[in-house]
Amino acid sequence: MKHFLIFTFFMTFIMSSCDDKSMLSEQNSGISTTHSFSNVNALSSDRINNIGHTQFEVECLEEGLYYLCVLVRIPIINGSLHEYEVEINGIINENTLKPSIGGLQSLYITDKNKTPSLIQLKKGINTISIVSTSKRTIKIEQLKISSNVLDAKIDDSVYRDFLNKVKNNSNFNKEKSAAYTTSLQSEEIYDYTLNLIAPHTYDECYDPWPEGIHLTLTTTCNIPHVIEVYEQDKKGNVWSWAASGTSSAFLEMVTPRWGFYNIRIRALNPGTIGTANIIYRDSEDNFTGMIEDRDVLVGGSTLPINRNLSGKIYMVTHTLNDAGGVPLSLIDENFKVIKRTHFLRTYPNPPYEFNIYDHTSFLEYEGPSSYIFVYTTNPVVPERCADIYLGLDFSSSQIRSLFPNLPSNNSFKSGLMSPIYNCISWSVERTDYWEWPGDRGSSYYHPNLLTAFDKLYAAYGYTRSGATADNAGIALWALNGEYTHASIRKNANTKKPHGFEWESKCGSLERVMHTRDALDGKSYGKIAHYYKPTSNVYSISQAITKDTVNTLSLKNRISLKASLPSRKITEFEEAYSAWKKTWNNIAVAVYSNPRKYAESKEYAALLKVCTEMDKASWPLFIEKLADGDIFSINLIKDLTFTDNIKLMDEAKQNTLSKIGNGPLPSMYSNYINYCIKLLDSNKREIQESIIKE
Repeated sequence: MKHFLIFTFFMTFIMSSCDDKSMLSEQNSGISTTHSFSNVNALSSDRINNIGHTQFEVECLEEGLYYLCVLVRIPIINGSLHEYEVEINGIINENTLKPSIGGLQSLYITDKNKTPSLIQLKKGINTISIVSTSKRTIKIEQLKISSNVLDAKIDDSVYRDFLNKVKNNSNFNKEKSAAYTTSLQSEEIYDYTLNLIAPHTYDECYDPWPEGIHLTLTTTCNIPHVIEVYEQDKKGNVWSWAASGTSSAFLEMVTPRWGFYNIRIRALNPGTIGTANIIYRDSEDNFTGMIEDRDVLVGGSTLPINRNLSGKIYMVTHTLNDAGGVPLSLIDENFKVIKRTHFLRTYPNPPYEFNIYDHTSFLEYEGPSSYIFVYTTNPVVPERCADIYLGLDFSSSQIRSLFPNLPSNNSFKSGLMSPIYNCISWSVERTDYWEWPGDRGSSYYHPNLLTAFDKLYAAYGYTRSGATADNAGIALWALNGEYTHASIRKNANTKKPHGFEWESKCGSLERVMHTRDALDGKSYGKIAHYYKPTSNVYSISQAITKDTVNTLSLKNRISLKASLPSRKITEFEEAYSAWKKTWNNIAVAVYSNPRKYAESKEYAALLKVCTEMDKASWPLFIEKLADGDIFSINLIKDLTFTDNIKLMDEAKQNTLSKIGNGPLPSMYSNYINYCIKLLDSNKREIQESIIKE
C-alpha cells in the first residue's frame, strides 16, 4: 500500500557554493562562505514497496561537494536501531545515517568509520531521500548543508541539556513550576497572558492511516500525562481520542476515516514537565512489529478559562525569526481537544489584494471550553515565550470605513470606545486622561510640536534618535505636515498587551490591533517618525500612577452661575448640546488633537453665544470641564487665554514644584488648576458680567 503526502516544510537550509580548490582551502581553514539561505522547497513522506522514504528538494547555486547534517527523531524498531540509506538524485549513496541512540539527534551522513562524508550535488534542484527500514518515515526537523564540516553541524546541545535536566534533576520540576504556571488576565475586553513560557511537548504527524486501522499506544512517563490521537482539518476542527495516566497510559482506537493523525503526549498538571517513551502498534498491512520513540519531552502549559468570552478569535503570538511555532488547543472539561490553531493565510479587502498576511497560530471558535493548552513544536527550542489572546473580535465596520487598508480578517477590536483617553495616551499606556503635547495645557508642551512629542516620549523611556521600523516601540503619524496619531507595539517598556503587531486607540473610538501600515489613508496619513525604547527611563512609573485631579475645589468656585438668568443658561446648554453631538461623528471622533473637535458650525454657534455673554459664560463652560468634558478646553483657550495665558504656566509650574520627580500632571489636571486660578483672579469681573445679563 502506498501513501503520499506533500506539504510546506520550513527547514533551515544553509548552503555554500564552491569549486574543488576553494572547498579544500575551506576545509583546511575551517571557514566556508555562505552564498545563500533558502527554505527546502517541499517535503514528501512516501512509501515505496512498503518502505518509508522521506524526500525533499534543495537548490544549489553551484555544483560541488557538500556535507549534509540532519536533525532527526530516530525510532527504535523491534527493539533495534537501524541505519538509514540516503538517495541523492535517484542514486543510493554508499554512506548512511548511523544513529547510536534513539530519539532526537543531530546526524551527519558518514562513512563506514562514522566520519562525516561529502556528497555530490548538482547545480539547481537536487532530490534527496532518507530511506527507512520499515513503513514508517522518519521525521526530519532541520537540514543543513555546507562545504565546511563544522559549518554543516546542527547544534542540538540546548535540547540535550534540557532533556538531561528533565530526566535526571529531581528539583527541575519544582524550579520550573512557577515559570510554567500562570493565569489569564481579564481586565481587557478579552483574556490574555503575556510572556508565557510554553515548553515543548511531543506532537508528531504520522503517515496517513486508512479507515479501520486498529491502533494501540502505550506510554511510560515520569509525570502524570495525557496521550492523544487527533485529526485536524484545514479550519482547525479536531476529532480526538485521549487517555490519561500517572506513570503510564494506554489508548486503543480504530481510525474512523482515511486521514493524517497526530500523536501527542502532554503534561496533565499545569507547571510540570517530564520525559516519556511511547510504543505504538497498528494493524495496517499485517505489520506486527513495534515502533518506539524514546526520551520524548512531555510538557506544555495548561491554563483554565474562567469566564465566558464574547469574541471568537483565539491567537498566539511569539518571537519571530525562530524556527517552529506555538500552537494553541481548546480543551473541554474532560481534557479532550475541541479545536487547535492552524496556519491561516488572509487576503485583505480590495484594492489591497497584494497584501497577504499569515497567522501561524490562529483559530475561530464559538462555544464553551474549559482550558487552553500551548506548547512549542520545535524541540530545538524547548522553551519559548508566547503571548496568548482569547476572545477577540474582528475590528468594527465603523473603524474599517475610515481606513480602507484595514482588512476585516486581519485587524482586531482590543478596547471599547472612550472619550477619556486617546492614541497618544495609549502609546504610553495611559488610560486615565487625554494627552496632546501640542496643547498649551500639556505638561510636555513646546512650540515645536515634534519637540513636544520628543519630551513626552522621553519621559516614558523612548527616543527618536536611532529609531527605525525594526526597533521602534511607537510610531508617530502625520498628514500634510501635521501630526495626527500614534500607535504602539510590544517593546521593552510595555506592561500591557498590544496584540500580534501594532495597536492604536483611534481618537475616542475603539482600540484596534493592526499591521504596521494598515491605518494609511486620509485620516492619519502615514508614519512619519519612530521612537525606540531606551535604557534611560527616569519615570516609567508614570505609566502606572493614576492622575490626581482637584475637581472638587473647582466645582466650589463655579457656584457663581446660580446668579445667571435661566434663559441664558438654557441658551448655552442648547448650543453646547448641539456641539457635543458632533463629537460622535466618526469623521471627528477618530482624531486625538482636541482642536479637530472645534471645526464645526455648531462650535462656531456656541462660541458666539459665549462671546455675547462675555465672562458670564465662564462658569458654564468651566463646569463642563469639571464634569469631565475634555473638549471644553477649546472654549477655555478661545475665550480666556488671550489675557490669562500666564496663569496656565503658573499652574503647571506650581504643580511641578510640589511633585518633584513624581509623575507629571495630566493635561486635564493642568486645565483644572488653571481654571481655579482663572476664576479666583477674575471673580469680580465675572460677577459684574453676570449682573449685566
